[in-house]
Amino acid sequence: MSTVEDVGALAQQTSAHGVRLRYKRRYLRCEVPPADHARLVAAVELLPGAMRGQLHSLDIKPIVNIRQRGLYRLRVGAYRVIFWPIDAEIVVLELDRKDDTTYAHLDRLVVHRRGAGVQVTEVPEAVPEPGRVVGGRAPSRCSIEPVLQNPLTVFTTAQLQQIGLSADAIGVIRTLAATVEVADALAGTGMAADQVELVADMWHDPGRYLAIFDDGRVPTPDDARIAELELAQRLRSPESSDAVAELAARDFELVLAGSIEEWMFYLHPSQARIVSHVANGPSRVRGGPGTGKTVAALHRARHLVEHGRAERVLLTTFVNVLPSVWGTLLQRFAPESAGKISARTVDSLVFAITAAADGEPAFLPDDQIRKLREELCRKTAGLAEAVGGPAELGTEFETVLAGRGVESLDDYLALERPGRGRRLGADERRLVWTAWQSYLEHLRREGRTDWPLLRRRAVELAEAGAGPRFDAVIVDEAQDLTAMQVRLLMALDTAADHRNLMFVGDGQQAIYPGGFSLRSVGLDVRGRSFLLHTNWRNTQSIAAAAEAVMGDVPFGDLEEEAAPRPPREAPLPRRRGELPELHLVGSDAHGDEVLRGLLEEALTQFAPADVAVLGRTKKAWQRGERALKALGVESVVTTQLARRADGAPDAVRVGTFEGSKGLEFKLVVLVGYRKGDWTVQPFWLKDRGDRDEWWDTERRKLFVAMTRARDRLALLAWAPLSDSLEQARERFDEWDWTA
Repeated sequence: MSTVEDVGALAQQTSAHGVRLRYKRRYLRCEVPPADHARLVAAVELLPGAMRGQLHSLDIKPIVNIRQRGLYRLRVGAYRVIFWPIDAEIVVLELDRKDDTTYAHLDRLVVHRRGAGVQVTEVPEAVPEPGRVVGGRAPSRCSIEPVLQNPLTVFTTAQLQQIGLSADAIGVIRTLAATVEVADALAGTGMAADQVELVADMWHDPGRYLAIFDDGRVPTPDDARIAELELAQRLRSPESSDAVAELAARDFELVLAGSIEEWMFYLHPSQARIVSHVANGPSRVRGGPGTGKTVAALHRARHLVEHGRAERVLLTTFVNVLPSVWGTLLQRFAPESAGKISARTVDSLVFAITAAADGEPAFLPDDQIRKLREELCRKTAGLAEAVGGPAELGTEFETVLAGRGVESLDDYLALERPGRGRRLGADERRLVWTAWQSYLEHLRREGRTDWPLLRRRAVELAEAGAGPRFDAVIVDEAQDLTAMQVRLLMALDTAADHRNLMFVGDGQQAIYPGGFSLRSVGLDVRGRSFLLHTNWRNTQSIAAAAEAVMGDVPFGDLEEEAAPRPPREAPLPRRRGELPELHLVGSDAHGDEVLRGLLEEALTQFAPADVAVLGRTKKAWQRGERALKALGVESVVTTQLARRADGAPDAVRVGTFEGSKGLEFKLVVLVGYRKGDWTVQPFWLKDRGDRDEWWDTERRKLFVAMTRARDRLALLAWAPLSDSLEQARERFDEWDWTA
């Protein structure tokens, strides 16, 4: 660490180097009016020159009498910038409106080794209150968190006590997953900063500290201190990129304007590789919920434009709400590139291409489609038994016959149908084909179409030259596309060998059966597939509860046979967090009362837009809508967010499980009082295999909803619980409001 006592000495030390400016996560501590932006940006940009000894008029002073040595402050009008010169690096730690007598909080700064890089954490000033209370009540049953293997497992309880850890702190350590940010997890326990620094370093290098114990000495915080040259090397490591980042002056100004979020600059090395890779063919990005797939996709789009590798980028998805969100984000963190990036759904392209060629399409209404499928099952002997009923017949039409563009019975008989679950023999396929021809004939007579057929028509037109063209295509939530949608994107992609075509998604979150693989449409991503492990969104506790709901449910992933997620590919949460909450209620009226109370309390802690009330059915989530109305709080349905130009900042989000795909919230409340509220019963399915596949999809929908929660997850239900919740019950703290 720096021991320089004045700026002159520091200038001599750094004059031979090009000094780089880096910024710690969450360094901005106050709002900065636009009138002050230019002055602050100019002053901070002068710091490297000042540290090299160039003439300047900056008001810089060393900070003394604090635990961390070598820190300086820069005074710019009413603002104070705390920075740390380390060899040829300058790390901006804080920008705030404060006087020069308040430096005690800097003693709570924790800097520790992590891999080849470094992590920076601040221990909060307030000591956490013991116990957990919701609605004025402690849990009626507290779940016992399992003991997990982590780098500190090798230390005995006696050794951890010797370094000054309390029984409570040791208890927390024993339940930490090996993937969490240990300093962040311990910072909220009331542990002192130097103690957090020591424990975090023991986590990083347990062998070194075991040797210290073996030598008969007890480790101290001095053992965890990092020498200045080592610290500078670690700051330059890509493994520090999600803790400190280099920002250009333009980026710094965007931060001051409050239009930038952390993910826009602090990329993990695994994400950075995806963003900048140069491919000779299409690529694939996989990863569980919260692993930063969408972040990588957005950065990839900007990177291709900024580095001249694409002039027109299509950023697309099946999910209606996402393009409007992306458009807003791109304007904020990539304003110079946003004009060359088109964010829209695949089906909006389908509609535009077909309408331009054939006129606006006339759709057969959904209720008529449903009745037609029911009639086909009644009139075609053996059809319902063959496919499982009208709904499954519709899925076969959409994902296989129309979705794959099947032209003849012979083609259908020979077709592989990955991800469709039920295996159809030749006789069964002939029955389906007969029904399909009747369905098409009905549409022709009525002069109507449906979305699957419109997609097929769009592919015909695009392959003949119609529609816009893009030299890069990035697809998010790709696991829910049909083969026709993929073929359309291939037709619109002009890059040689589809080298800028990227598919991003997670098969475990698929809620629409695909019935195809990328290879079946002529795309080979072997050697160009990326896996993201780190779960940035969910806490360890929320992720564990969601995985317990999923169990060993198999899923396909565009290129692989259906199977449970391999343990080596499981998302790795970085935060510990509180256990999810299970609130048991006794009736509809009682549940509504508990829900109102829970939301009223939560809205004193969270902004409305950070809260979502979700249900499997419309009837379930509308309970949240009514509760919010009774509280005088606005709500907006998740599927309608795209129509709100202002982003509905003062509205709580409500909607179905699947309607929340691609979104995240600090608090998610799942409502389903009755056991049947958590699933839609497939009464029309008679085959055991078909019913099992249906229940697997239902569990995936619940998994999607649970993993929308960043910090807090609460479920409201009454006993008996659904099977999927019952198997995860031990992962929740319970409040029995009927007692």
